[in-house]
Amino acid sequence: MLSAAQIVLVAILALAYGLRAHHLARAGEPARRAKLLWASVGLIVLLASMLALAAPGRELLYWRTVEHLLVGDLACLLIALGLTDTMLAPLARTPLRHLRPLNAPAPALALWIANLLVWQIPGILDATLRHDYLTFVQQMLLIALGVNMWVALLRGVLAPGPRMSEAGAVAHVLIGRLIAIGVACVGIWSPDVYYPYYLRGDSASSTSPLADQGIAGAVMLGEMALIAICLLLWIASRTRGAAHVPAHGSAEAAQAAGASALAMDAQV
Repeated sequence: MLSAAQIVLVAILALAYGLRAHHLARAGEPARRAKLLWASVGLIVLLASMLALAAPGRELLYWRTVEHLLVGDLACLLIALGLTDTMLAPLARTPLRHLRPLNAPAPALALWIANLLVWQIPGILDATLRHDYLTFVQQMLLIALGVNMWVALLRGVLAPGPRMSEAGAVAHVLIGRLIAIGVACVGIWSPDVYYPYYLRGDSASSTSPLADQGIAGAVMLGEMALIAICLLLWIASRTRGAAHVPAHGSAEAAQAAGASALAMDAQV
Protein backbone atom coordinates (compact mmCIF):
# COMPACT_ATOMS: atom_id res chain seq x y z
CA MET A 1 0.00 0.00 0.00
CA LEU A 2 2.86 2.36 0.81
CA SER A 3 4.50 1.66 -2.54
CA ALA A 4 1.27 2.51 -4.36
CA ALA A 5 1.00 5.80 -2.45
CA GLN A 6 4.61 6.66 -3.31
CA ILE A 7 4.04 5.94 -7.00
CA VAL A 8 0.91 8.11 -6.99
CA LEU A 9 2.79 10.95 -5.25
CA VAL A 10 5.63 10.97 -7.78
CA ALA A 11 3.15 10.58 -10.66
CA ILE A 12 1.24 13.67 -9.46
CA LEU A 13 4.47 15.67 -9.22
CA ALA A 14 5.57 14.54 -12.69
CA LEU A 15 2.15 15.26 -14.20
CA ALA A 16 1.99 18.73 -12.66
CA TYR A 17 5.49 19.54 -13.91
CA GLY A 18 4.81 18.15 -17.38
CA LEU A 19 1.52 20.01 -17.79
CA ARG A 20 3.08 23.29 -16.69
CA ALA A 21 6.05 22.84 -19.02
CA HIS A 22 3.67 22.02 -21.89
CA HIS A 23 1.55 25.10 -21.17
CA LEU A 24 4.61 27.35 -21.15
CA ALA A 25 5.84 25.83 -24.41
CA ARG A 26 2.49 26.55 -26.08
CA ALA A 27 2.63 30.12 -24.71
CA GLY A 28 6.00 30.65 -26.35
CA GLU A 29 8.05 30.34 -23.13
CA PRO A 30 9.43 26.79 -23.33
CA ALA A 31 11.60 25.56 -20.51
CA ARG A 32 15.19 24.84 -21.44
CA ARG A 33 16.04 21.21 -22.04
CA ALA A 34 18.51 21.30 -19.17
CA LYS A 35 15.70 22.28 -16.80
CA LEU A 36 13.52 19.43 -18.03
CA LEU A 37 16.43 17.01 -17.68
CA TRP A 38 17.23 18.06 -14.10
CA ALA A 39 13.61 17.67 -13.01
CA SER A 40 13.21 14.32 -14.79
CA VAL A 41 16.32 12.87 -13.19
CA GLY A 42 15.21 14.18 -9.80
CA LEU A 43 11.81 12.49 -10.08
CA ILE A 44 13.42 9.23 -11.19
CA VAL A 45 15.83 9.31 -8.23
CA LEU A 46 12.90 10.08 -5.95
CA LEU A 47 10.79 7.15 -7.05
CA ALA A 48 13.64 4.65 -7.38
CA SER A 49 15.03 5.38 -3.92
CA MET A 50 11.63 5.14 -2.20
CA LEU A 51 10.76 1.85 -3.86
CA ALA A 52 14.15 0.14 -3.93
CA LEU A 53 15.39 1.10 -0.46
CA ALA A 54 12.21 0.72 1.60
CA ALA A 55 12.76 -2.96 2.45
CA PRO A 56 16.53 -2.74 3.13
CA GLY A 57 15.87 0.38 5.21
CA ARG A 58 13.72 -1.64 7.61
CA GLU A 59 16.61 -4.00 8.24
CA LEU A 60 19.59 -1.65 8.44
CA LEU A 61 19.80 1.99 9.45
CA TYR A 62 22.37 2.92 6.83
CA TRP A 63 20.03 1.94 4.00
CA ARG A 64 17.31 4.04 5.64
CA THR A 65 19.79 6.92 5.77
CA VAL A 66 20.69 6.51 2.11
CA GLU A 67 16.99 6.61 1.23
CA HIS A 68 16.39 9.78 3.22
CA LEU A 69 19.41 11.54 1.74
CA LEU A 70 18.31 10.67 -1.79
CA VAL A 71 14.68 11.64 -1.19
CA GLY A 72 15.08 14.71 1.01
CA ASP A 73 18.33 16.17 -0.31
CA LEU A 74 19.71 15.03 -3.67
CA ALA A 75 16.40 14.44 -5.49
CA CYS A 76 15.04 17.72 -4.12
CA LEU A 77 18.12 19.59 -5.38
CA LEU A 78 17.70 18.09 -8.85
CA ILE A 79 13.99 18.96 -8.93
CA ALA A 80 14.73 22.52 -7.73
CA LEU A 81 17.27 22.91 -10.55
CA GLY A 82 14.43 22.09 -12.96
CA LEU A 83 12.12 24.78 -11.59
CA THR A 84 11.78 28.46 -12.44
CA ASP A 85 9.66 31.27 -11.05
CA THR A 86 7.53 31.06 -14.20
CA MET A 87 6.82 27.38 -13.57
CA LEU A 88 5.89 28.08 -9.96
CA ALA A 89 3.71 31.10 -10.79
CA PRO A 90 0.36 29.19 -10.61
CA LEU A 91 0.99 28.54 -6.90
CA ALA A 92 0.35 32.25 -6.32
CA ARG A 93 -3.30 31.62 -7.23
CA THR A 94 -3.75 28.88 -4.61
CA PRO A 95 -3.92 28.95 -0.80
CA LEU A 96 -0.20 28.12 -0.85
CA ARG A 97 0.47 31.79 -1.60
CA HIS A 98 0.03 32.46 2.12
CA LEU A 99 3.12 30.32 2.76
CA ARG A 100 5.33 32.42 0.50
CA PRO A 101 7.24 33.99 3.44
CA LEU A 102 8.48 30.48 4.26
CA ASN A 103 10.27 30.41 0.89
CA ALA A 104 12.72 33.10 1.97
CA PRO A 105 16.22 31.62 2.45
CA ALA A 106 16.37 31.85 6.26
CA PRO A 107 12.92 30.35 7.06
CA ALA A 108 13.35 27.70 4.35
CA LEU A 109 16.68 26.61 5.82
CA ALA A 110 15.31 26.64 9.38
CA LEU A 111 12.38 24.42 8.37
CA TRP A 112 14.69 22.00 6.55
CA ILE A 113 16.98 21.75 9.60
CA ALA A 114 14.04 21.28 11.99
CA ASN A 115 12.61 18.54 9.78
CA LEU A 116 16.01 16.81 9.60
CA LEU A 117 16.39 16.84 13.38
CA VAL A 118 12.84 15.77 14.24
CA TRP A 119 13.10 12.56 12.25
CA GLN A 120 16.33 11.68 14.08
CA ILE A 121 14.49 11.41 17.43
CA PRO A 122 14.56 7.67 18.28
CA GLY A 123 10.88 7.39 19.25
CA ILE A 124 9.71 9.19 16.11
CA LEU A 125 11.99 7.21 13.80
CA ASP A 126 10.79 3.98 15.45
CA ALA A 127 7.16 4.99 14.85
CA THR A 128 7.78 5.67 11.14
CA LEU A 129 9.29 2.22 10.74
CA ARG A 130 6.26 0.59 12.31
CA HIS A 131 3.52 2.63 10.61
CA ASP A 132 3.39 3.12 6.84
CA TYR A 133 1.25 6.25 7.02
CA LEU A 134 3.92 7.98 9.11
CA THR A 135 6.57 6.95 6.61
CA PHE A 136 4.50 8.56 3.86
CA VAL A 137 4.05 11.75 5.89
CA GLN A 138 7.78 11.81 6.53
CA GLN A 139 8.57 11.46 2.84
CA MET A 140 6.13 14.21 1.83
CA LEU A 141 7.72 16.57 4.35
CA LEU A 142 11.22 15.62 3.19
CA ILE A 143 10.26 16.43 -0.39
CA ALA A 144 8.28 19.62 0.31
CA LEU A 145 10.79 21.18 2.68
CA GLY A 146 13.79 19.94 0.69
CA VAL A 147 12.57 21.47 -2.57
CA ASN A 148 11.56 24.64 -0.72
CA MET A 149 15.04 25.00 0.80
CA TRP A 150 16.88 24.46 -2.48
CA VAL A 151 14.54 26.75 -4.46
CA ALA A 152 15.11 29.51 -1.89
CA LEU A 153 18.88 29.16 -2.21
CA LEU A 154 18.95 28.93 -6.01
CA ARG A 155 16.55 31.85 -6.43
CA GLY A 156 18.58 33.94 -4.01
CA VAL A 157 21.84 33.24 -5.85
CA LEU A 158 20.54 33.35 -9.43
CA ALA A 159 18.10 36.24 -9.15
CA PRO A 160 19.11 39.43 -11.00
CA GLY A 161 20.70 41.60 -8.38
CA PRO A 162 21.38 39.10 -6.79
CA ARG A 163 19.09 38.97 -3.76
CA MET A 164 21.57 36.96 -1.69
CA SER A 165 25.18 38.02 -1.18
CA GLU A 166 28.06 35.60 -1.60
CA ALA A 167 28.51 35.55 2.19
CA GLY A 168 24.82 34.85 2.68
CA ALA A 169 24.85 32.00 0.18
CA VAL A 170 27.95 30.47 1.75
CA ALA A 171 26.41 30.77 5.23
CA HIS A 172 23.18 29.17 3.95
CA VAL A 173 25.11 26.19 2.65
CA LEU A 174 27.46 25.80 5.61
CA ILE A 175 24.87 26.14 8.39
CA GLY A 176 22.63 23.40 7.00
CA ARG A 177 25.47 21.08 6.04
CA LEU A 178 27.39 21.50 9.32
CA ILE A 179 24.33 20.76 11.47
CA ALA A 180 23.69 17.60 9.45
CA ILE A 181 27.37 16.66 9.71
CA GLY A 182 27.12 17.14 13.48
CA VAL A 183 24.25 14.65 13.58
CA ALA A 184 26.31 12.28 11.45
CA CYS A 185 29.30 12.52 13.78
CA VAL A 186 27.13 11.55 16.75
CA GLY A 187 26.21 8.36 14.91
CA ILE A 188 29.79 7.64 13.91
CA TRP A 189 31.45 8.01 17.30
CA SER A 190 28.68 7.24 19.77
CA PRO A 191 29.31 4.17 21.99
CA ASP A 192 25.56 3.60 22.28
CA VAL A 193 22.88 2.51 19.82
CA TYR A 194 20.18 5.20 19.73
CA TYR A 195 17.49 3.42 17.73
CA PRO A 196 15.87 0.43 19.50
CA TYR A 197 14.21 -0.74 16.28
CA TYR A 198 17.63 -1.58 14.82
CA LEU A 199 18.87 -3.52 17.84
CA ARG A 200 17.69 -6.61 16.00
CA GLY A 201 20.24 -5.92 13.29
CA ASP A 202 22.46 -8.81 14.38
CA SER A 203 19.81 -11.29 13.35
CA ALA A 204 19.11 -9.53 10.06
CA SER A 205 22.69 -9.38 8.81
CA SER A 206 26.32 -9.67 9.81
CA THR A 207 26.37 -5.94 10.62
CA SER A 208 26.04 -5.16 14.32
CA PRO A 209 23.63 -2.38 15.36
CA LEU A 210 26.51 -0.14 16.50
CA ALA A 211 28.42 -0.66 13.26
CA ASP A 212 25.20 -0.06 11.32
CA GLN A 213 24.72 3.25 13.11
CA GLY A 214 28.33 4.24 12.43
CA ILE A 215 28.02 3.45 8.73
CA ALA A 216 24.80 5.48 8.57
CA GLY A 217 26.62 8.44 10.10
CA ALA A 218 29.51 8.08 7.66
CA VAL A 219 27.11 7.98 4.71
CA MET A 220 25.39 11.18 5.89
CA LEU A 221 28.70 12.92 6.53
CA GLY A 222 30.02 12.02 3.07
CA GLU A 223 26.88 13.10 1.22
CA MET A 224 26.56 16.40 3.09
CA ALA A 225 30.24 17.23 2.64
CA LEU A 226 30.20 16.38 -1.08
CA ILE A 227 27.18 18.57 -1.83
CA ALA A 228 28.62 21.39 0.31
CA ILE A 229 31.89 21.32 -1.64
CA CYS A 230 30.07 21.33 -5.00
CA LEU A 231 27.82 24.22 -3.96
CA LEU A 232 30.66 26.31 -2.54
CA LEU A 233 32.69 25.82 -5.73
CA TRP A 234 29.65 26.85 -7.78
CA ILE A 235 29.08 29.97 -5.68
CA ALA A 236 32.79 30.86 -5.95
CA SER A 237 32.74 30.43 -9.74
CA ARG A 238 29.74 32.77 -10.01
CA THR A 239 31.53 35.36 -7.89
CA ARG A 240 34.66 35.21 -10.06
CA GLY A 241 32.51 35.51 -13.18
CA ALA A 242 30.75 38.59 -11.82
CA ALA A 243 34.09 40.14 -10.87
CA HIS A 244 35.25 39.96 -14.50
CA VAL A 245 32.33 42.07 -15.76
CA PRO A 246 33.73 45.54 -16.61
CA ALA A 247 32.81 48.24 -14.11
CA HIS A 248 32.45 50.82 -16.92
CA GLY A 249 31.03 50.54 -20.38
CA SER A 250 28.05 51.30 -22.52
CA ALA A 251 24.53 50.51 -21.41
CA GLU A 252 24.26 48.12 -24.31
CA ALA A 253 27.33 46.19 -23.16
CA ALA A 254 26.03 45.97 -19.60
CA GLN A 255 22.67 44.70 -20.81
CA ALA A 256 24.37 42.13 -23.00
CA ALA A 257 26.51 40.94 -20.11
CA GLY A 258 23.46 40.63 -17.88
CA ALA A 259 21.52 38.73 -20.52
CA SER A 260 24.44 36.38 -21.02
CA ALA A 261 24.73 35.71 -17.29
CA LEU A 262 21.03 34.97 -16.98
CA ALA A 263 21.16 32.65 -19.97
CA MET A 264 24.03 30.70 -18.41
CA ASP A 265 22.17 30.44 -15.10
CA ALA A 266 19.04 29.16 -16.84
CA GLN A 267 21.05 26.29 -18.23
CA VAL A 268 22.14 25.10 -14.76
